[in-house]
Amino acid sequence: MRMSGKTTARPPVFVCCSKQVVMDLDYNIFDSEKIISEVQKRPALYDKVTPEYSDKHCKQKLWTEVWV
Repeated sequence: MRMSGKTTARPPVFVCCSKQVVMDLDYNIFDSEKIISEVQKRPALYDKVTPEYSDKHCKQKLWTEVWV
């Protein structure tokens, strides 16, 4: 997006439960290793074999735990 001769990046947009959620992440303090570790603690986010994988409410709760 261009404004007054400056280029500004749009924050990432995540779609969750039919709502768009705009997350303004400060990439200078973004710890990708911690995020990976937190996701790995929650197999329902990535393992299709777990029963919770198909439960969108459960996954929404788990993603909230990861990011908060």
